[in-house]
Amino acid sequence: MLGDRFGAACAGLLPTRVEKELEALGYRVARNTPYAGGYTTEHYGRPGRRVHALQVELNRALYLDEASLSPTAGFETLKSHIEALTRTLAAADWSALRG
Repeated sequence: MLGDRFGAACAGLLPTRVEKELEALGYRVARNTPYAGGYTTEHYGRPGRRVHALQVELNRALYLDEASLSPTAGFETLKSHIEALTRTLAAADWSALRG
């Protein structure tokens, strides 16, 4: 789930790119539902001041056995996907966010 407070916490380019990358990795992505973002996005996201905040929530079933609180086999896969997403976002051209 991606939460950007319905566009108030970051420019649309950021969640659109994150959503595209996560979907390419095989994840189903929802925006602002069931949560639109919490304290951090509300209080720190100021896209007009070039401060963009995006909340990313992950389904624990992807990486955790909730009964034993132990990582599942999916943990390593999720870890590699998050690393790939981070590398992709770090290398992206974000000049459009500078306004």
